[in-house]
Order: sequence, then C-alpha cells, then structure tokens
Amino acid sequence: MDLLALDPPALVDHLLAHGVYAAAVTFVPTRLAATVAYPAPAGLPASFVVRATDHGTYYATHAVVAPLIDWLIEDEKAGGDADGHEAVVIAVGRESRTLMGAVIHNTTRGAAAGGVRNCIYASVEEMLRDGLRLGRGMSQKNALAGILHGGGKGVMARNSGTGLLPTASPAARRVVFEEYGEFMTQLQGSYVTAEDVGTRALDMVHLYSRTRFTTCIPRSLGGSGEPSGPTARGVLRGLEASFAFLAEQEGVAPGDASQAAGKLKLREATVAVQGFGHVGKNLVRDLVHLAGVKRVVVTDPNPHNVDGVDRTVYPADRVEIRLANRGDHAILALPEADAVCPCATGGGLNETTVPLIKAKVVCGAANNQLQDIKHTAPLLAQRGIVYVPDFLVNRMGIVACADEAAGYVRPSDPAHERHLGYDWDQGVFHTTLRVLRAAKQSGMTTQEIALAEARAKLADPHPIFGHRGISAGAPSPTSDPASGTSTSGAADAAAAAVKEAETELLELIRQKQKIDKSVMEIEYRIYQLEGSYLEETAVGGNILRGFDGYLGARSERRRTRGPADNSDRIFSNSSTTYQDSLRRLQELRDGVGVAVAHGASTHGELPPAVLAARAAAAGGSGAASPSGGGASSHRKKQAVAAAGGGGIAAVPTSSAGAAPGTPGVGAAASSSSNKKRSHKRSRTILDEDGE
Repeated sequence: MDLLALDPPALVDHLLAHGVYAAAVTFVPTRLAATVAYPAPAGLPASFVVRATDHGTYYATHAVVAPLIDWLIEDEKAGGDADGHEAVVIAVGRESRTLMGAVIHNTTRGAAAGGVRNCIYASVEEMLRDGLRLGRGMSQKNALAGILHGGGKGVMARNSGTGLLPTASPAARRVVFEEYGEFMTQLQGSYVTAEDVGTRALDMVHLYSRTRFTTCIPRSLGGSGEPSGPTARGVLRGLEASFAFLAEQEGVAPGDASQAAGKLKLREATVAVQGFGHVGKNLVRDLVHLAGVKRVVVTDPNPHNVDGVDRTVYPADRVEIRLANRGDHAILALPEADAVCPCATGGGLNETTVPLIKAKVVCGAANNQLQDIKHTAPLLAQRGIVYVPDFLVNRMGIVACADEAAGYVRPSDPAHERHLGYDWDQGVFHTTLRVLRAAKQSGMTTQEIALAEARAKLADPHPIFGHRGISAGAPSPTSDPASGTSTSGAADAAAAAVKEAETELLELIRQKQKIDKSVMEIEYRIYQLEGSYLEETAVGGNILRGFDGYLGARSERRRTRGPADNSDRIFSNSSTTYQDSLRRLQELRDGVGVAVAHGASTHGELPPAVLAARAAAAGGSGAASPSGGGASSHRKKQAVAAAGGGGIAAVPTSSAGAAPGTPGVGAAASSSSNKKRSHKRSRTILDEDGE
C-alpha cells in the first residue's frame, strides 16, 4: 500500500486497522549516535524498524509507518523537502478521528518550536511535505533570530475526522485541539506548538488545557497573545531595509543617510500585499499608519476577509482591497507595484510567477515562498529583484511567544523590541541589510547568504542543555529490515536474552546471600566461643596470657569469669569482615522491622517462625506507624520474640577489634544454656534476613 498516495481519512482507517493511534519515524545522524541513544520520541513505543544510511540511522516505532523511511531517504537524496529531520510523528484523535502530526526538523538549539496549521490536504504526502518544509523553515528562522529553539511544525488535516470543518460545532472543534494538546504532552516537550494558519486564540486555550507545551496563549492566561501583529512589524522593518539598500545602490551613503532615504522611498511606494488574513491586515495597517506609504493593493480569496472592512483603519483612498480566486497570483505582477509582499500560503514564487514581477522588492511574511529554492532564488537575482528571505523577516511571531514562561515587560519588552529597532546588529533591519550587501558583493543569492548564516547558528547547541535530541535512553536496535531480518524476531530475541540474564543474575545474588549468611554465622560463632574462653580464663590464666596466676589462686577464684580483652581475639581479628558481620547483627538486634522492610527475595525458604516474625513486623517503621515510635518498637519486639527470642547479646566495643557503631561492653551469657539460646537466636535472625 502506498501510504503517501492515501488521503488523510484513508490513512486514519489504515492506522486504526492496525491498532495504532500514534507512530513515528525518527532519524539519528551518525555524528550524534553516541549521545542520542533513544530513537523514538518520549511517550511512544521503542523503535523496532531500522534502516542505516551513510549519514545516520532511521527508526520506525511501528511497521505500519516503516515505508515512510524509504520515502524520506530518497526525497533527501533528490534535494527535496526531507533534510535530516529528526522526527515525523503521526497521530489520530481518539474521539475526533482527526489525522494530526508533528514534524521535528532540528533540536540542537533547544526544543523544536513552530505553529500548528489546520489545512485541507489532498494526500498524506502533501500533508507531510508541508510539515517538512515548514519545520525546516522554523529551524532557520529561530536560529537566525538567535532564539534558543530548534524548528518544527504541526499539521492537522481539516478533511479528516470531525471538528475542523466550518460546519463543525464549537464543542467538536474543542475536542480536536484538546486531543492535539494531549499529543503534545505525549511528545514531552520535543516540540512546542503555537498558533498558525487555520487556528485561532480560542483553539490555543483548548490546546493549553491539555499540555504545557504550547505558546501563543491569550494574554488573559498570561501568554503573548495573537502573534500576527509582531510578525507584520518585522516585515515592515525588512521593507525599510530593502529600500535603504536600494538607496545605497543609487549612491546614498550607508548608515543614517541610507536609512532615512529608504524610509522616504518606501513612503512614496505602491505596495502589493497578497493575503488579507491576520498578518496581512496588520501589515497593511502598519504600511498606512506607520510607514505612510502612498498606496496599498491587497487581495484575498476569502470574502469574510474582504467584506465589511473598517475604512477608518484602511482608508479607501489609499487601500484597495480585491477578492481573488484561490491560487491566483496575479497580484504579484501588479504593474505599478514597487514592492510585493507575499502574506498568504507558500510556493507563490516560482518559474511562472517570478518572470511577471515588476516590483523591485519582494519581502513578505508567508513561509516557504520559493517553490523551488534552487531555481527560483537565482531567477529572482537574475532579474535584479531584491528578495528578502521569509525566515529572515517573519521572525517576530516566534520571538514574541517563544519564551512565554519568562514573562513580559509591558507595554514594550526590550527583549522583543531590539529585534525591531535600528541599533542591534542582529535585529531584522540590520540583518536584512547585511544579507543584501553580502549577496551583492559575493554574487550569491540572498537565500544562500541567509541560509549560510542560519546554518552556522543552528550548529550551536543550547548553552545549558546541549543537544538532547528528541528523547533519551534506549538500547540500540539490532537488525536492518532491508537485509530481510525480522525486526520483531530480533526484538523477541533481545527480550529473551535480557530475561535470561536477569534470571542468571538473581541466581548469583541468591548464592551470594547464602554465602554471606554462612560467613556471618561462622564469624559470630567464633566470636562467641572465643569470648567465652577468654572470659572463663580471665583470672586463672590462658594460653595467651599464661598461667602464672593459676596455681596461686584459690580453686573457686580460678572459675571466676572476667571481661574478655578484644585484643586477645586472635581468631576474630584475623578476619577483615568480622566487624561488619557483628555490625549487621547489631542492626538486626536494634530493628527487626527494618530488616524485614528491606526483605529477602527467598520467602519460600524461610521457616514458619521467621515468616510469623516478618508478618508481625511488616506494619512498617516507626514513622509510618499511626501510634508513633512506641507502637513500632513494640512490633519489633514481637517480631524478635516470634523469631525465637529476645535478641542477640550486646557486642563489645573496646578499642581493639571493636565493631563501630555498636553499644558498649555488655555481659555475655553466664551459663552454657544462655550461650546456646543466644546462638540460637542469632541464627534465627540471620535466617530471617536471608543473607
């Protein structure tokens, strides 16, 4: 099945037939293979279809979207719209059944940022190409503007599902944008969306109710509001710079003189504007009231935009508004125009329309104005037309909304206004002049100059986070479907290998626990026997101290017990681990409940008495006890009693061979029966801990 030839509703049916509501194709360049480990966007299944190329590796989260990999590879080879995009993600609204997507071009400078557009798409290929082109353009725009974001674009197929057509109810439309918000949350910030063609402020409110990864939030909710006003102001600065450049070409000195001359030339100009939507209306208003241009001619295919215009804002003697057919580019060839401003959809500048342009300047807000960059940009230059790349001048929408979380300074935020000023060398005005001058001096096109500057900045990673990619942390895939290897089989084999390794590791841990338990028992038993001997012979003498006092002492004193000197413990002191064993035993003596809380993994091997102790102590530690520490302590005592006694003997802490953290010297059992009970209790507690 040719996925690209399907219309959006057909792709929805195809995905749902496979039980897929969200799927992605991702790309990891070879240079990032060591740092970007997880090929799938966060929140989606780990990728399992793999295709390696000379430049990197493609992954698909589901086999149903795997055919897109070959299409992306071939399109990039042919110099098409694919350009090493990091991810193409497709989703279906669970209630609305709307086909929606997010195309992430680059996240080197930060999370991909760009608006989501609601359009009619004849095919899946048309929808994805729109996202690919616009996502790449957003990377270039954000980089050239110095914004710490990468580029991406959201797309919605208006002709799929329910809720986006003009006849849909407000409630149905709300559902679609809530679903898109949930989609953004699923991507966990890899892409931050915003308002765009076919969307409005209320849509962003609904979207925002389901995710934090959106901008263009209304000011009433603390956001930047509708972005078309700042966007139009950036285009105006580009026009001013273009006419200043023309003044320089006529001999006016660069600097303040050319800037002033450019404004004068613009004031005397006739400007043709294609598109009278949000941005177009703001641009025409600024041309009339701020720039003071002589005349504006504007066209739009939407009667709602053309009818009922407020003539106090758009005076009839200076603004002519025409209704045009959709796809009609005749306005670009307006004979009397000094400047043309494409502010509708992209692709209007091509091999057919460019030869008809009479204006000296082309500078507009529409994204992707050049239908074919390789051919159209040189054609504009050959005709002597001053072309200002769209991603250079239409930055202000994203500038205004990209960092909404940082807040604003009202009414004029210096962080935004510097882009529109005449002093900052990275502002729209000076960047436009710099690109136009460089193109003139080098013989390159303005598109090439602007792209070179944008790509240089795009290579700079985020100064704090670096290039995190679209996600983090997964194993590398193990097979290439092009080789005929079954990727699902490889995944099963990998899972089985992991399971086998886990089983082996658990068995080794159990064996180590048994060995550790035996060592603790032996060392504690040595400690007891050694201590008993030293205590019984403390007065009469022993093989370490000698027997000088034995014959001189009365028989009853020979049998008097005394404290053992830990420095005499030659057997215990010969072990490097005995102190740890005693410390562990002391910990168990101080809190059986704690030992049980951490628990052993061999419950089935524990004797009934220990299981009873575990159950009694499972009420938890003191902090969690509803009756406070006393109740917890009481449960610990009950647990020890159930395990066979009242605890182990205190561990001595004299300077030589003392166990750190244990209590002071305490009396050992005074009879053999006490010693036996103490030893029995110690073994029971050891069994309970399972080590």
